Amino acid sequence: MNKFLLFLLVFFVFATSTQVTNASSNWITKKSNNEEKIKEIENMYRDGFLSKNECVQAKEKILKTSNFSKTNCDNVQVKKNYITKKKSKKPKDSSSGITSNSKDSKYNWYVVVKHPKTDFEFIATKVSNAKDARKIALNKCYTFEKEQLGKLKDTECYVDLIVDANLSLQLAKKILDKQEQQEISQTKVFVEKEKFVPKNILDDTEPPIITVQSEYTFNDSFFKIDGQVSDKSNETYIDFNGKIMPTENGKFTIKGFSPVDKEIKISAIDEWGNKSKSKLIKVYIKLDETEIAEVIEPLNPTNIKIRPTNNKVALIIGVEEYSETSKASYANLDAKYFYDYAIKAFGAKKQNIKLLINEEANRVSTIKALKKWLKSKVRFNQTDLIIFFAGHGMASSDGKELYLLPQDGDPDLLADTALSRTSLFETIIDLKPKSVTMFLDTCYSGMSRDEEMLLAKARPIRVIVEDEDGVPDNFTIFSASQMMQISSGFKDVEHGIFSYYLMKGLEGKADTNKDKKITNGELLAYMDQNVSQKASEYGRQQNPSLSGNPDKVLISYR
Repeated sequence: MNKFLLFLLVFFVFATSTQVTNASSNWITKKSNNEEKIKEIENMYRDGFLSKNECVQAKEKILKTSNFSKTNCDNVQVKKNYITKKKSKKPKDSSSGITSNSKDSKYNWYVVVKHPKTDFEFIATKVSNAKDARKIALNKCYTFEKEQLGKLKDTECYVDLIVDANLSLQLAKKILDKQEQQEISQTKVFVEKEKFVPKNILDDTEPPIITVQSEYTFNDSFFKIDGQVSDKSNETYIDFNGKIMPTENGKFTIKGFSPVDKEIKISAIDEWGNKSKSKLIKVYIKLDETEIAEVIEPLNPTNIKIRPTNNKVALIIGVEEYSETSKASYANLDAKYFYDYAIKAFGAKKQNIKLLINEEANRVSTIKALKKWLKSKVRFNQTDLIIFFAGHGMASSDGKELYLLPQDGDPDLLADTALSRTSLFETIIDLKPKSVTMFLDTCYSGMSRDEEMLLAKARPIRVIVEDEDGVPDNFTIFSASQMMQISSGFKDVEHGIFSYYLMKGLEGKADTNKDKKITNGELLAYMDQNVSQKASEYGRQQNPSLSGNPDKVLISYR
C-alpha cells in the first residue's frame, strides 16, 4: 500500500515538473513548487510511510540530481512508530489461518449455506473456485437434513454468502471464525447423552397392588371399568383375560361389549415381572330395566323471524273446557302458543290478532269476532287472513255438513249452537280478503282427543262431504286428520299432535330444501310424516290433509 502511495506521489511530482517551460519568468515558481514537494516527501518519511532509501530516491527525482548533500534525509526526525520496509514475504494472519501470499491466494473462496428452520450455517473455506466451495457447503447442509432431521427430499438449504478472500480478507476471516463457533454449537446440540445405567440396582420383588371394584352394573351392552395400580416401579401393566395393556400414571380403563352378564379376570404386572394376584370382576348387564326417553324439542317461535306487516290479520280460537260436552285436552295451550307464531312466522302485528280462549270462545263472542272484528281489520284484496281453531268438530247426522263447536255448543243441537263450515266460508268471502289460510286442529268423527264420545249413545256418522267441497280458490285449509280419523293429543308436550308439528314446521323444520321458504306442500309433508308416526305410537291413525295449492309459498323467513 505504501509503495503504491509513493508511486502516485512521485508520478505526480514528476509529471508536474515536466510541464514547466524554459521561460526564465517561471523559475521562481518552479523553485517554490520543488520545495513544497521535498517537504511532503520528508513528512512521509518522518511519519513512517517511506523508508530512508525511498525518501532519497524521491528527492533525487524531484531535484534531478544525485548530490547527496541535497538529497539525503538524515536531517529528518523520524517518529517512534516508524517501520523499516524490508523485502520479505507478506505477513500471515495467524488468528484466522488466512494468508495473502501468491501461493495460497488461489485457495481464496469461502461459502456460507443456511438452513432456515434451525438457523444453522454450513461453511466451506479455502477452496480453489466458487463452484466447488458452494457444493461442499451445500453437501454439509444436505447431510445434516438427512441424518439429524430425517429429511430425504425437498431440501430447505440455501446459499447465503459467497466471498473471494483476495477481495475481502476481513469478511473471509469472520466466516472462518464463525465456522469454528458453529461446529462447537452443533456438537453440543446433537451429541446424545448416554443413558445413565447404575451399577447397583435395587431388587424389586414386591408385586403391584390393584384397586378396582368387584361388581359393576350397566344399563347398556357397552361397558367401561376404571381402576388403579400402585407400585414402586414407574411402569405397570394390566392383564385382563389374557390381554396386556399399559397403565397411564398407574390408571387404567377397560372397555368392552357384552349383551349378557360376564366375568373379567384381572391382574397387574410391573416392569420387573412381579405379578399381583388375580381379581374377579363381575359385570351385570340390565338392558330390560332401561327405557330410553325420547327427547322432544320444546316449541320456540323465536327460531324464525319475519318482518311485521299491516296486511296480516289472525283470528285464533282454542277451547279445552266445554260446558256441554267432554273437554278437548290442551286445545287452549295450542291457541295460546299459536298467538306467538302468528307474530314471528306470519308477521302479524298484535293489534291485528284476536285470541279467544275457553269461555271467551262462546258462540256469540265467536260470531262477533267473525262478523264485526274481522270486518274492521280486513281490507279489500289486501289482507292475508289467518284462522286457527283447536277444539271439537262434528258432522251433521246425515254427514253432509261439518261444524266447529264453540265453548257453549251442544252436540245435540249443532245447527243452532255450532258454526257450520258453509256459513263460516260465506262470512269470510264477504270480507273479500286477498287470501285465507286456516289451520283446524279438530276432527269430525264425534270423538274427543281422549277418545270419548261427544254425543252419548250416538251411532257412528259417515261423513259424506269432502275436504275440497265448497273451498274457494284463495283458501288454503290444513286439517288435523282425515274425515273419519281422530285428532289426537300429545301428552308429553301438552299439545295436540297436529298443533305441535304445525308450529315446529313453521320454525323451519318443514323447509326441506333450506331455501328460507316453506310451501304448503312442504308443511303438509313434514306434518304427515311426524303426526302419523306419533299417532301410531298411541295405536291410532291420523293423517293431516291439505285443501289448496301445494306449491304456494306459505311463509318466507330470515
